[in-house]
Amino acid sequence: MLIQSAESKKSSKKIYTVTEITHQIQALLEESFPEVWVEGEITNLSQSAKGHTYFSLKDETALLKCALFASSGRSVKFRLENGLKVLCYGGISTYPPRGEYQLIVEKIEPQGLGALQLAFEQLKKKLEKEGLFDPKHKKPIPFLPNRIGLVTSLSGKAIRDILKVIGERFTESRVLIRDVRVQGEGAAEEIAEAIRDFNLFGKVDVLLVGRGGGSLEDLWAFNEEVVARAIFASKIPIISCVGHELDFTIADFVADLRAGTPSMAAEMVVPDKAELLETVDDCIHRLRSTLLEKVEFLAERLRAQRKHILFRQPERLFLPKEQHLDDLTQTVSQRMAGVLAEVENRFLLQVGKLETLSPLRVLQRGFSVTYGPGGEVLQETASLSVGAKVTTRLHRGTFVSRVERIE
Repeated sequence: MLIQSAESKKSSKKIYTVTEITHQIQALLEESFPEVWVEGEITNLSQSAKGHTYFSLKDETALLKCALFASSGRSVKFRLENGLKVLCYGGISTYPPRGEYQLIVEKIEPQGLGALQLAFEQLKKKLEKEGLFDPKHKKPIPFLPNRIGLVTSLSGKAIRDILKVIGERFTESRVLIRDVRVQGEGAAEEIAEAIRDFNLFGKVDVLLVGRGGGSLEDLWAFNEEVVARAIFASKIPIISCVGHELDFTIADFVADLRAGTPSMAAEMVVPDKAELLETVDDCIHRLRSTLLEKVEFLAERLRAQRKHILFRQPERLFLPKEQHLDDLTQTVSQRMAGVLAEVENRFLLQVGKLETLSPLRVLQRGFSVTYGPGGEVLQETASLSVGAKVTTRLHRGTFVSRVERIE
């Protein structure tokens, strides 16, 4: 009886599989925590190839694993970073293969700054570090563009303001419009594509990119990285005109020029024709006055010159030159006389030296020179023969004789 009771008791014990107990725990957690907000600091952040994001939330004493799947992650505007304090919304569930409980995150917000403001600051810091805001990349805006490209929505107030101002200021300007969405899903991609298409078209001198005012969410398309990079890559100068004067977007920092409003952009891109004409008239008037003053000044100088003695006696103009020429001639003559005298003295000195050494001086003292039959000067009798003719030169004159005897 005791044995039967023990066996009966053993057969009534409930035994769970791992899967069963895990599923029951999962059901209890999901039923108990279907919607919770959890605050903490992000750590162990990682992302899968499919775009799912995994991280943990921690505080001083505990750690909670979290999963942000790609479908929910697409709505997160800012970039998740380790150390960032956030609020996460979702439900508690389990991950059976590891036997771990985790928070399935559906929404996530930063603590402190709003999500969009944080995303703005993160992208601004990133692009500034890359040099997209550097003034050295800014292109000059043409003074009087022939064709103006406009990237905005045809249904917005901005286009009416821009066309109205351009029409009032310079009616000859031509405006080419590319209609795009300026808020909502896909708006940033359309704006970026429009900028690239205008560059491919290449027949506009300047681009206006913007929209009217709105909330930070409404203006967000102009804070997207794809728009910033399209503006930076543009060969056409770009004026950004997004929202009101106090609104700043990433597009404003990258653009070649920022306008506080669309209307201000229109004022910047074309001059006022009436003011231009007035300026031209003023320049013509001042130029005419300046020319008349110059002509009168020159006429007065001419009248004064006509009274000058040189106009009555023009030869006086050359008299100083002739006098100067005379002075130069006299100076040259005096210098030449001195040079010639010095040369003559040196010549006479050399002549004296030559005369001293001249054989003629020897002849003056009673000596003579005898030349042989061949005209050579005789120094010995060995070169003579009896009967040879010789010529003797005295101080004055010469005579010829024949050799009769050689001693």
